[in-house]
Amino acid sequence: MNERPPRPQRADTREVAELKLLKTTQPELASAVDMQLALVEMQRRVQGRVPLPWIDVDPEWLKAQQSAGKALVRFKDIPLDWTDFRLTFRQTADILHRYEAIERADFDAFVALSRDGHALEPLVTS
Repeated sequence: MNERPPRPQRADTREVAELKLLKTTQPELASAVDMQLALVEMQRRVQGRVPLPWIDVDPEWLKAQQSAGKALVRFKDIPLDWTDFRLTFRQTADILHRYEAIERADFDAFVALSRDGHALEPLVTS
């Protein structure tokens, strides 16, 4: 049987490397660093599933928006998949609860909100 060699580990991003260094140099921050590392890892996994918006706008509209100091990207231009959003919301709440950054009651409320059909979408869009 041909055994595959183990895959090389992915090189740490600069952010992850700096967080790990911070954990080593300031051990009293270890729990906070571990929480941040968990959030960064979760973000990395989700980021590949979120497409970048394709924005095709009239150049005059763009110029007017910029001159007026208004947003060039509107929320409706971002192609959110609400299933992925709710999953990310729940995973974030789980990480925060696991590292005792939120209370159990808040965690339960976040999870309930994320599982309540389309209750989260209007809150986020408003």
